[in-house]
Amino acid sequence: MFEEELFSIEKYVKDKNKILAHISDIKNPETLLEHSDLVIKYFKKIYEDKNLEIIFDKFSDKFFGENKIIKKFWNEMIVNTIYMHDIGKLNINFQIDKMKNKIFDRKHLYQSKRHSNLSARIYIDYFSNKVFKLYSEKKLDNKTALKCFIFIILNSYIISRHHSSTKSLSEDFFNEIIKDYEEYKELFEEVNNYCPNLNFSIKESKNLFRILKQLKIGEKEWNNYIETYDWKSVDFYIYTKLLYSLLVSSDFYATSEYSSGKPIESLNLLTNIDEYISVFNATEIYKGIKLHRETGKIFAKNNINYYRSEMFIEAEQNLEKNIKENILFLEAPTGSGKTITSINLVLKLLEKNRELNKIFYIFPFNTLVEQTNASLREIFQGSSLEENISVINSITPIKEVEKEEEYRKDQIDYERSLLNRQFIHSPIILTTHVHFFENLFGIDRESGFALPHLANSVVIMDEIQSYKNKIWKEIIIFLREYAEILNIKIIIMSATLPNLSLLSNSKVQIPSLITNKEKYYKNPIFKDRVSLDFSFLEKEYEKEELFEKIEKTILEKYKNKKVVVEFIKKASAFEFYKKLLESNEVSKEDIFLITGDDNKAERKRIIKEAKNKERKSMLLIATQVIEAGVDIDMDIGFKNISILDADEQFLGRINRSCKKKNCKVCFFKLDEGNLIYKSDVRIRKEFTLLNKEMREVLLNKDFNKYYNKVLEVLDDLSNKEDEENIENFRKNKVVQLNFEQINKRLKLITDEMKTKMIFFSRNVNIEGKEIEGNEVWKEFKEILSNNKIGYAERRVKLSKVMEKVDLFSYNIPVEMTYRLSYQSKIGDNILYIEDGEKYFVNGKFDRKKLQSDKDYEMIL
Repeated sequence: MFEEELFSIEKYVKDKNKILAHISDIKNPETLLEHSDLVIKYFKKIYEDKNLEIIFDKFSDKFFGENKIIKKFWNEMIVNTIYMHDIGKLNINFQIDKMKNKIFDRKHLYQSKRHSNLSARIYIDYFSNKVFKLYSEKKLDNKTALKCFIFIILNSYIISRHHSSTKSLSEDFFNEIIKDYEEYKELFEEVNNYCPNLNFSIKESKNLFRILKQLKIGEKEWNNYIETYDWKSVDFYIYTKLLYSLLVSSDFYATSEYSSGKPIESLNLLTNIDEYISVFNATEIYKGIKLHRETGKIFAKNNINYYRSEMFIEAEQNLEKNIKENILFLEAPTGSGKTITSINLVLKLLEKNRELNKIFYIFPFNTLVEQTNASLREIFQGSSLEENISVINSITPIKEVEKEEEYRKDQIDYERSLLNRQFIHSPIILTTHVHFFENLFGIDRESGFALPHLANSVVIMDEIQSYKNKIWKEIIIFLREYAEILNIKIIIMSATLPNLSLLSNSKVQIPSLITNKEKYYKNPIFKDRVSLDFSFLEKEYEKEELFEKIEKTILEKYKNKKVVVEFIKKASAFEFYKKLLESNEVSKEDIFLITGDDNKAERKRIIKEAKNKERKSMLLIATQVIEAGVDIDMDIGFKNISILDADEQFLGRINRSCKKKNCKVCFFKLDEGNLIYKSDVRIRKEFTLLNKEMREVLLNKDFNKYYNKVLEVLDDLSNKEDEENIENFRKNKVVQLNFEQINKRLKLITDEMKTKMIFFSRNVNIEGKEIEGNEVWKEFKEILSNNKIGYAERRVKLSKVMEKVDLFSYNIPVEMTYRLSYQSKIGDNILYIEDGEKYFVNGKFDRKKLQSDKDYEMIL
């Protein structure tokens, strides 16, 4: 690709050393030529370090087949999309107003100062003339010339948006770039003054724009090329997303080097796979599995580790058979060791495919992120590899990097610290599904930074059934295309895994790494480790009556056991918790509450108590936060029924070790799940434990039977003739490259409830250390209001203080804050309450106390 001809600034631009790209108060200006060369340097670095030749070869084969002439020309268009992205800085008004360049005289006062659209127009003119030339020389036929114009449109659109977000090709491009072309006539005349050898022809450009208008979005020519068969348009979507990401990344790296004077030397990729394998193979778990593989005599057949080892080995063997597949399923019972199996599979993929150079673990909950982070660190503890594990979410501080200069070793390099976070410069990334989907479908610049790093990577997606199921079909269609084109190896794992192949546009089934599922699911060690009691579902209870029945059952049968009671709503959990605290039958020291309101430190404290082997009695009241990623092993459970997947996940918190006797879960119904699960079809009565057929499914672990019914409903809904219709989405949004609408459709969380962050100042004890809320608030406010620190320093410092702010802050619906008395605020959405303790009961936030606050005075 880099052998292709670059637009020659030296040849075309007069006074090339006087046209500026960036200026600084502390160093010499950067010329357009210098910046363009630096940007192409970083594009080449990303391209080579991330092995992107594989990716662009796939694109060219998909788009052009064996046509070598157009492939070569296409490569030239790509590298010049990067190189010419700032050529519009020839705009005299930009030079005068933005660059303070005094060598120019203003000729047109009201002329635009923007440079991105002008860059796009110059790119269009430059390459359109090349296409006309090739066409006149009969090197291109009509069809091939059309293909060239398509990519001129896409590439120039990318250039036009490199300082903003990608929204809609039809609205952004055709309205801003093509429409009102005359307004740029004077600009082109000025550009010709400084580029006499380029000689833009307004007449020729007019002819070009007539052609392009004929190809406008929605017209026959565009659709026929973009969508020659169903969902081929996703290839163009991914191409545009990737090239946009490469442009903004290369531009950012180059600007960073100019500003700091320090080049980006390393993308911190995973290049030492043999070292990872060596450390992993030295663990006691792996040694035990290896001996089991060799002798079969290490574990007895009634030992859970026998089946964990068998699953580990079977998954590895099936991976070998499907090593070329891009997406694989790993379905196995709760407690069967999916995490350790997944680590082995990741290392095997990296060992067999040396072009792969990054690992991503994707989770729907931060609790799972924390748990897997701890597991990975335990495996690689003591080795230098532990530092290669990075967590990226809203509650984990940005890793700080020290400045490289010897005399400044103890000082933080905030710019590099932030850059490493934005561009995920780490071999192993643990993050949330929301962050991952922003990388795939986000429309702003920062969300695009990570996309090139997903290429040639291994991605483990855990608990995918937790994703919004009304878009499962869209998810699997896009994932298959992303995986194929970007050479991503994706392993989707869960204890209750829907066969998403059935929703895909492909007839090819996604292979499963566990083919003999009954060997595990039907085995008594997993299947019968917890007995199920549905008797509480035989009648409807009033809340107080149900509370009394649960409490009485616990006191009579399970008083000296570890018991967990899960409710759907926080309010119900808190009411039952308060009821138990007021009871004289249970020691207050044995009663705990864990909900989504609890911060990471509080969750950690409670989980530690639950795992304490010395503790024989515990009564844990909870919401859904314990269903996944909470490594507890309780004796008895009570649960408000919800979706069947969640009910099975809850079972995984009971007798997790499979070593206990007489463990039981009683299911009850108090709160409806509709408000929590909203449009999720699985909350329909026919798919819950109110249906006796579903009880049999749960008893027999026959989740295929359950999911086949669910997937059939989802498929019917996606084909229903309404605004959610999948075919309308394909034709009207994907084919038209409406990035904003695609992003909106693929949003995993669409909670439209408006909230404010309330900071309740109080003293909190974390592992013996007293943390004062008022001091944390002062630190938080100081960072936000300090105008003397730069953007990067503020971001890094905020990420650190937010971990402490999380101990005191809660997101509250706006309507609950109208009469709330507060003593300080930041903006309109962050309020500070000095006497925060009065809103807590036994250390737990009581939302009802907000509603009873009678002090209406609002201190502004």
